[in-house]
Amino acid sequence: MVNIYVCDVVSEECAGHQLHHLLNLLPSWRREKALSYKYEIDQYLCARVFMLLQEGLSRDYGIKDDIQFSYNSNGKPFLINHPEIHFSLSHCRKGAACAISRIPVGIDIEEIVYDDDLAKFVLSEDDYKDVIASSHPAESFTTAWTEKESYLKMLGWGIIDNLKELDTQKACFSTIIERERGYVMTLCSKEKRELKIHFSGVKGVKDK
Repeated sequence: MVNIYVCDVVSEECAGHQLHHLLNLLPSWRREKALSYKYEIDQYLCARVFMLLQEGLSRDYGIKDDIQFSYNSNGKPFLINHPEIHFSLSHCRKGAACAISRIPVGIDIEEIVYDDDLAKFVLSEDDYKDVIASSHPAESFTTAWTEKESYLKMLGWGIIDNLKELDTQKACFSTIIERERGYVMTLCSKEKRELKIHFSGVKGVKDK
């Protein structure tokens, strides 16, 4: 089982209204990380995706103690007190997502966009042809991009130089295209597992 916790970003204005409340709910080390971002929307996303992790650990594993990260040699975070639990975090201007499981996972959520220069840079020639021939090139490109990102995150790697040659054929992907919400979300794991998706809100906060 892989549990995925997701939240939408209604607007940058709403995110700004919620930010102060969210920051007060974070442990000091995560608050400092959030505040290291220049823009309020990025501070909000950093806070919100961490709260998704808190929610998932509490609901799925009964873990309510303070969360502490350490990092592997490539910078992938893991839980110091619960290294047997794997997680992956991602956010974009449209939403945030957290995947939690007993097996290594990677998740990526991206706004649906099409950038031809980026597509040529990261896709193989065949994949690029498939994207531009698609009836929805933006969705096809964003799906291909999230597959590569989630695969790298599952392995615990950073971005590599030659994404065109990245072989993802042995991985298992589950992709959700949310047209109305404006994003694509892809989960990657080494083996197929059942998914359960939870849409999350913030207690004590009302959109303005």
